[in-house]
Amino acid sequence: MKLTKMLASTRPQCRARRRLMRGALALGVCVPLLACGPIGDRRESTVVTSAARAAAGIRALGAPVASADASVTELATVADAGIATAHATRLNPPAVEERVDPAHYVNSLRYGWGDMAPAMEAFRVVASSRAWTAAAIDLWSPFVYDVIVKESAGCPNARGGDIYASGSCSDLLVQGQRPDSGFGQVTPVLYGPGGIVCQLEGLCSQRQIIDSAWNSMVALVSTLEQLGRFPWCDYQGATNLHLCDLIPRDARPKG
Repeated sequence: MKLTKMLASTRPQCRARRRLMRGALALGVCVPLLACGPIGDRRESTVVTSAARAAAGIRALGAPVASADASVTELATVADAGIATAHATRLNPPAVEERVDPAHYVNSLRYGWGDMAPAMEAFRVVASSRAWTAAAIDLWSPFVYDVIVKESAGCPNARGGDIYASGSCSDLLVQGQRPDSGFGQVTPVLYGPGGIVCQLEGLCSQRQIIDSAWNSMVALVSTLEQLGRFPWCDYQGATNLHLCDLIPRDARPKG
């Protein structure tokens, strides 16, 4: 009799878990605490989307997409709908009571070429750890999304000109030759000796920036704090790539 009551009491919980997993599968999302690994971890995610769906999603986001024969790439136009997803690409952060170290959490996410959800989650975690307000994070998210999708397609270890296979940040198709580094492709002017990223964050080389997803996002967020949109918008030719009207010229996230 007691066993029957115990089984009956667990049925609602089991049904809830099954509904949660079905929902995750339907969305095709990668739940970080269950299915995600660090950069370079080639293990398959528990939740796998089809190649056709992934390619269509990347084109919708406007990320560089490698062709099937890996010989050419295309850069789709970033649609308004793609920028709108900047607020909707939230993963499931660890519960507060778990007290997971923010750097460890960001580094544990599974990043992929054209997959913007982990990159935007990393942005929110890093910005929050640096005392950005929730309002500032929401305000800057569309611009940050635009920068990351066009500069690195969501790969924290991208070097200038790198192209990876769709959904991967380890399967390199084209080796970059430029010194631009990380999520935001920050340049040696920023991370070299005397640069603000070097002086303020201690990240003074390409290798240090792409060493971890945390470092890569810190380099981007620190640049935004000090210079706003300037490195991506306010020099000749830059406004042809990014949606600079999303952020006022003199705006600063913590100013």
